[in-house]
Amino acid sequence: MELLVLDPRRDDWPALVAEAGAETMVLLLDCRRDGLREMLDATQGRPGFARIRIADAGGPGRLCLGALVLDMPALAARKEDLARLGQRLAPGGVLHLCGGGGGASAAGGRFVAALARLMGRDVTVPRAAWMPGSIGALVPAALVAGAAVREAAARHRQA
Repeated sequence: MELLVLDPRRDDWPALVAEAGAETMVLLLDCRRDGLREMLDATQGRPGFARIRIADAGGPGRLCLGALVLDMPALAARKEDLARLGQRLAPGGVLHLCGGGGGASAAGGRFVAALARLMGRDVTVPRAAWMPGSIGALVPAALVAGAAVREAAARHRQA
């Protein structure tokens, strides 16, 4: 099963709903509510998701999730909620950012790496977002994200 999280400020959200398959649960966020809390509430008691896709209206280094703007400073404040969201993914499951967040910038790369570390899961972005003029700034961030996931898995096995 997959979860598709949509921000209604995106013009293409109706098309994304229409393209969603039968195995996809769709969550249309409320712009007046905390979108991370909405995601946690919607996934409560559900089996592990193979993938959570977020199509938001944010930009590089931030996610707009309803009334919540999740950027680098906000990540630390929401680390428990992000870890909980990571636990809602099945082993090997991924968070896929199809809107803002990653972006083709060093800030986007650092954001993705930090998000992966806090969730204990891989975070991916569309391939085009990883093709900036200078990819050198993104490579270390991608390596850090992968290392963070391996470290979290090792801690889980030891527990």
